[in-house]
Amino acid sequence: MTGQRPLPHALFDLGVTTAGLAWAAASSVLPVPRALQSLASALSFVDATPMLRASVAARADGERVLTVGNAVAQAMAQRPLGLFADALCALSEFGAQQAQQVAWRRAGLDVPHEPSPAAPPAGPAARAADRIAGLALAGVAATLLVSRDRGRAAAMLAAGTPKPARSGPRMFTSELARHLELQR
Repeated sequence: MTGQRPLPHALFDLGVTTAGLAWAAASSVLPVPRALQSLASALSFVDATPMLRASVAARADGERVLTVGNAVAQAMAQRPLGLFADALCALSEFGAQQAQQVAWRRAGLDVPHEPSPAAPPAGPAARAADRIAGLALAGVAATLLVSRDRGRAAAMLAAGTPKPARSGPRMFTSELARHLELQR
């Protein structure tokens, strides 16, 4: 294993979400029952909420565990749209990493193990996502209190998941980095 580079996170994310997307698409036309609806909603919610995601990502391999868990749960629940958005985001990040490696090589420098743009600081989208997450949890609690239907509560959680607040800044940063690296 000496001399091998670790698999870049963006490539790992792209592979896992693409596999999940393929399963979700195939199982939606095949007679396969949906499963893990509530888990899919919960993991997608954690993945998209900056405050919750940061606490999971701080653990060893937390990012990868969350990526795999989210992809598996979304695939089993037959929810391809979220996986499609995640795959596009990972593809954008991978393109930025590739452009950075080309720029490093062109400059005659050693390519770092995993060049990637710095995560953008928490901006208004991240702050709004944390607020929306609180409101979504309140909606879930109210749904459970009134209807006692866990399926409806999971749907409420899925509806309140602030996914664009996370993927929007990530894709913007990746595409900007890719564009700037290719301009050098």
